[in-house]
Amino acid sequence: MRPYDVTLFVHSYLRWVVLVLAIAVFVKTLITRTRSAGDVKLHRVLIGAVDLQLLLGLVLYVLLSPITSAFFAAGFAASMKEPGLRFFGVEHITGMVLAVAAVHSAPPRKSPTRRRVLVTVGVFLVLVIASIPWPFKAAGRPLFRGVSSPTPGVAVAPGPAPACPPTYAARCAACHGERGHGDGPAAASLHPPPRDFTNPAWGVAKSDADLVTLLHEGGVYSGLSPAMPAQPDLSPDDLRALVRCVRALQRGH
Repeated sequence: MRPYDVTLFVHSYLRWVVLVLAIAVFVKTLITRTRSAGDVKLHRVLIGAVDLQLLLGLVLYVLLSPITSAFFAAGFAASMKEPGLRFFGVEHITGMVLAVAAVHSAPPRKSPTRRRVLVTVGVFLVLVIASIPWPFKAAGRPLFRGVSSPTPGVAVAPGPAPACPPTYAARCAACHGERGHGDGPAAASLHPPPRDFTNPAWGVAKSDADLVTLLHEGGVYSGLSPAMPAQPDLSPDDLRALVRCVRALQRGH
């Protein structure tokens, strides 16, 4: 597994630890009038988990994530028009930094009042929940991310291809373009450039199984561009829908 995959996996699951700790601190503070030594220790553990989560997020944002790399490469104006680039390039990082600032405004070592703990942890929870890429969002991600695993066998049934799923807009359009011409807002900065799905020669050369492997394992695994990230968390249904989408784009649908 690449450093990106490992860091993203840990970052994805640590958020649930942070949420549980924050809820525990908030509830315990709400139902008790005085804070015990155990309450203070739990608050400190929360702060430590938050700081670790922020560190991992900054490593992804600055060094490892192909999404934020595409955000900066495409330019601010173009990136802001793409839901996936805008969310991870601006909205997610802004919400999380504000959340960290809120929870740090009442550090346990300064013995904050009960009311101050409730307010700061409450604001933290609101900001974090608003900044999580929930599956129902345009830039949504799975609640529980999977690690890289053997490429699943996915048979793509023949027949008329449906419209491209939201997954295409969230994960593919920034580079490959809305209609698959390889002209997304991040395309100009990528070398080699993103694949033009409408190229007849490429369409014939790639089988559905090839596309499944490419989507699941990423460009490096298939000997292609490392800018094409692996998508190990996609389900067989997600992969099937994306392959049918690519086939539809090849036909100009």
